[in-house]
Amino acid sequence: MLSKSFYSFIIFPFLLISICHSLSAQTPLKISGRFLNDPGVKQIKIGILNAQTKEFLLGTAQVERMNFTFDAKATGMETYFLKYNENMIYFDLGPGIADIILKDSTLKIVTIQGNKGYDDMNAFRTQLRADSNFTNNRRDRARLDSYRRAKLIDSAVLKQKENAFAASELKGMNTQLGYTVEWIKTHPYSFINSKILFEIIQTAPEIIIKDTFKQLPDSLKKDSWARLTEYWIDSLSTGGKFPETNFHDRNNKILSVNSLLKKGKYTLVDFWASWCVPCRQEMPLLASVYSKYSKNKFQFISVSLDQDRNAWLEAIKTDKLKWTQLAGEYKQVLAKFLIPSIPSNLLLDANGKIVARNISAEKLDILLNAELKSLN
Repeated sequence: MLSKSFYSFIIFPFLLISICHSLSAQTPLKISGRFLNDPGVKQIKIGILNAQTKEFLLGTAQVERMNFTFDAKATGMETYFLKYNENMIYFDLGPGIADIILKDSTLKIVTIQGNKGYDDMNAFRTQLRADSNFTNNRRDRARLDSYRRAKLIDSAVLKQKENAFAASELKGMNTQLGYTVEWIKTHPYSFINSKILFEIIQTAPEIIIKDTFKQLPDSLKKDSWARLTEYWIDSLSTGGKFPETNFHDRNNKILSVNSLLKKGKYTLVDFWASWCVPCRQEMPLLASVYSKYSKNKFQFISVSLDQDRNAWLEAIKTDKLKWTQLAGEYKQVLAKFLIPSIPSNLLLDANGKIVARNISAEKLDILLNAELKSLN
C-alpha cells in the first residue's frame, strides 16, 4: 500500500507496469555467491524485483560449503534480490557474471565484483551523489516532508520552505539531467543507460528524452526500463492519447475518462489523494481556474488514489470540489500513467491529445486563456 509520504518522491524507481521478461531477447547472467561466515543456510532464493515492485522468483540456489551459484537470463539491466527467511537484499546487475560476497545470514553485501552493469551503476551514482546540488536537494526534500508531517503547521513557514525547496529541486533535477545525458553520451553501450534515462522522464524536457532514447543502440532497448520509456514516449508524452482506463465515481459506477471526454473541450485530468498535503493546497487554485473556464469549453476531472473511500468522500466535501470526481485502484493508475508523485496532471486538448503534463494552475490559466479563444 502506498505510504502517505508517496507524494514526496520525484523518482519512483520501480513503477507499476507489467513488463514480461520472457518476451525480450535474453542473455546469460551467472551469479556466484560466498558467505564469509557459516550462516547455516542451505538454500537461498534469487529473483527479480520487476517493474511492478513485485518479486519475480527465478529459483533457489543450494548453499554448499558457504558457496552457491545460479544461472539466470537477463534482458539487460535489472534489479535482483537474494532472500533468506525475512532477510532480503536488492542490487542492480547487467548480463555477464557477478561474484557476490555476503557477510552472513543477514545477507549484508560485502562486495559485488565482475559485473559491468553493477560497476557502471555504482560509478554513475557516485558521480551524482558527489554533486552538492543533488545531495542538497535530497536533504531539503527530507526536511520539507518532515515539516509537512508535523502536527502543527504554520502555513507561512510551510510556504517559505516550499519556495526554498523549489529552487533546490530545480538545481537537483538539472544536475541529474546533466549527468545522465553526459553518461549516456560517453558510455553509449553501458547496460545502465535505459534505466537512468527512465529515471528522468518526468523531469527532463521531452525532446531530450525522445532524442536520447532514439540514439540508444537496439541492444539496450530490450529491458524493462527501455520498454517503459518507449511506452511513455508513445502514450504519455505530448501528442499521446489518454490511455483507456476504468475508474469508479462517488456512486461506485464504473466510468472511463475517455467516455467523459467531450470533443471540442480541453480537459485537465488531475491525480491526487486526500492525504496528499500539496494536493489539498493546490485545490483552491485549480478550483479558481475551473470556475473561470468551466462554461467555456473546459472540463476538470479529478482521479483519487485514496484507498480509504470515506476519506476521499470527506475531502471532496471539505474542499467543496464541484467537478467530476473519480477514484482508481492505485496500482492500475500508476501502471497506466507512470506517475512518480502526486499531485500530477495531464492536460488534453480539444481532440483528446495530451498537450501538457504537471501544469501549474497559473500556467493552466494562461494556456486556456489563449487556446480557448481560438476555439470560439
